[in-house]
Amino acid sequence: MLNNVNLMGRLVEDPQITEIKGNKICAFTVAVQRSRNRDKTDFIPVKAWGNLAETIAKYFHKGERIVVSGNLQNNSYKADDGKYRSFFEVEVESFEFVEQKK
Repeated sequence: MLNNVNLMGRLVEDPQITEIKGNKICAFTVAVQRSRNRDKTDFIPVKAWGNLAETIAKYFHKGERIVVSGNLQNNSYKADDGKYRSFFEVEVESFEFVEQKK
């Protein structure tokens, strides 16, 4: 099976790093223009763990471009109304700097 996602876009907000059961996690959203219709933008939730999380949180900020490679995950949670909701997010396996720091 193959589950590989590559995105290049801009961070919608500063990455937020938290700790869950002793593991660092960084969550952020990447705004990605569609290739066929450049007037439309998708907002993709992304998460990174461990050293990747720490590095991304340290070096990236709102508005900066990033390339992330990872896999697509479908997660769910129980909402306040008792119904289950599902959502997709990309878990980062690697990233690249796109712009040089001034």
